[in-house]
Amino acid sequence: MSQSPAPRQDVTLIGLCLHVSLRDAANIPRKQPGELRVVVLGGSAVLGFGSADDQTAPYLLEGLLAEHLREHPVRGLDRVRVVNAGQGYYNSTQELVFFVTELALYEPDLIVVADGYNDLHHALVWGNRPPANEVTSTMLEGLMQGGGGLRKVGWPDATYTALQASYFGNRTRGGFAPKIVAATGFGFAADRPRGKKSSGEFLPLVKHRLVMNWALMHGLAESFGAKTLFTLQPTIFVKQPLAAEEREYLDGLAVADLVGQGWIELEQFVEQEAARLGLPLFESDRTVRASPERLFTDYCHMLAEGNRLWAESMAERIEQELLDWSGGARWDGVRFPFQEGDPLWRPAELTRPGAWQ
Repeated sequence: MSQSPAPRQDVTLIGLCLHVSLRDAANIPRKQPGELRVVVLGGSAVLGFGSADDQTAPYLLEGLLAEHLREHPVRGLDRVRVVNAGQGYYNSTQELVFFVTELALYEPDLIVVADGYNDLHHALVWGNRPPANEVTSTMLEGLMQGGGGLRKVGWPDATYTALQASYFGNRTRGGFAPKIVAATGFGFAADRPRGKKSSGEFLPLVKHRLVMNWALMHGLAESFGAKTLFTLQPTIFVKQPLAAEEREYLDGLAVADLVGQGWIELEQFVEQEAARLGLPLFESDRTVRASPERLFTDYCHMLAEGNRLWAESMAERIEQELLDWSGGARWDGVRFPFQEGDPLWRPAELTRPGAWQ
């Protein structure tokens, strides 16, 4: 396996790099003149669940864009800030609401939307009819079933969850979590239906809802002069060839065939509809899905090497937008009321730095 990228140089020495993340407790400052503000929107894969803070795709993306601006200066730009706006469990409906109510306040010049898996998983595995924008509440409600109290979580569930999400498990290249699934038949609660039968009945709704949410976000951003780029995130279901650990994981996943086929249908539909609607769609997972190395720890969360490949694909596409850059967006009327920065509440404020790994 390729070596993990070295930690990036301190941002105060680079000058061009101003990375900030919703994983952080620090406020997000207002955009400054000459700054390219990029917001990457998505679920826990974007957030970098299971990765160190300096190994998430948005973090690595900022370094790549800063390097590009140094080597290929763009008039009017002297720095770049990438905001990691990933949120665990979020699907495209939640992301649309999140963007309208909060992320627009960050005054982005470019919004990269990288998602799709949560839309599919919430509907096919959890049985939640789209738009499922309260899916987390539904999941917790499911855990309350059985005897009127909180469902007892057995040791396989607890161990699987801890190992799957832990930085330690990723660094040791794991194999532990898939073995638990295969040996016991138990797995992470999110991978098993709770009181609802898995089926493909909601797949047509999932496909249309995703594209509709993207189209709404695109239209809103465009009205303020901001650019949007849409991509389906990398998933293990279309990766070929699979590493041994990845194959072992899929063999122990009860919903692998259902979700895998659903993902292929989603890819085909999104490609067709994006072209029809003029949505700027790009393929950000091409190098991930063709790598023989172990990149995935589960269905969509990746090791550092996978995040690096993903970031490189996103940077390559954004660099195309910078070739004829004509100026940033103007979010007049929705600016921050506080000069010191972001006044908004974020889930990360309930955790200590580094807790996401």
